Amino acid sequence: MTVRKQNINIAIHRITFIFGCFYSANQLLVNNIREAYGATDVQMAMMIGALYAGPLLMVLVFGSLSDRIGRKQSATIALLMVTTGLILLIISANISLVIIGYFIYSAGISCA
Repeated sequence: MTVRKQNINIAIHRITFIFGCFYSANQLLVNNIREAYGATDVQMAMMIGALYAGPLLMVLVFGSLSDRIGRKQSATIALLMVTTGLILLIISANISLVIIGYFIYSAGISCA
């Protein structure tokens, strides 16, 4: 294995570890978000579903999109989605914006 491939493998392992930590931390934050916004069980389930549905759906979209417009452009779109999702999460005044923010953020992060 070349040094370059080894470095790429190490980077991928670290990124995967960080994603795992992110999803674990969000599972812990869900109860705090629920209490802060007074969310119902259904809204809480939607929030968790949005967090996991984003990556599942958008990997397919970004795969074909990167073939058509290129990797750099699709990575830019993913970065914009992450930023938009984070902004929505930061300024959210109700649980609906949190759900939308989670979906946009997780969709972008899965393709970045």
